[in-house]
Amino acid sequence: MKKVILLASGGLDSTTVAYKLAADGIQFVPVFFDYGQHCVEIEWDRVNEVLPAGSPAPERVDVPAGTGGEDSAERGERSAAAHGSGGRSDAGGRQGGDGGRDRLRRCHR
Repeated sequence: MKKVILLASGGLDSTTVAYKLAADGIQFVPVFFDYGQHCVEIEWDRVNEVLPAGSPAPERVDVPAGTGGEDSAERGERSAAAHGSGGRSDAGGRQGGDGGRDRLRRCHR
């Protein structure tokens, strides 16, 4: 029997793949990466809510700052930008003039 790793975010794409794998009888191990994203706890909760019944519990992998080409100072600047500090733009190039409220609203829906 095939067994695969599913990179699970709790979003539509990874959830759809999880249900397809389950329907096809393919075992999978859901893996969630915490790389310091803004809504990490909400995403983690969502992953745990949306996986098909009978799926294994997702594995949570913490990616420490300083890996993947971004040092902790860059991560801090990106986080500050997402919250609208100093008029910097966030990772998507959007200005933080609303204090990051728009991003928070999207995160907490």
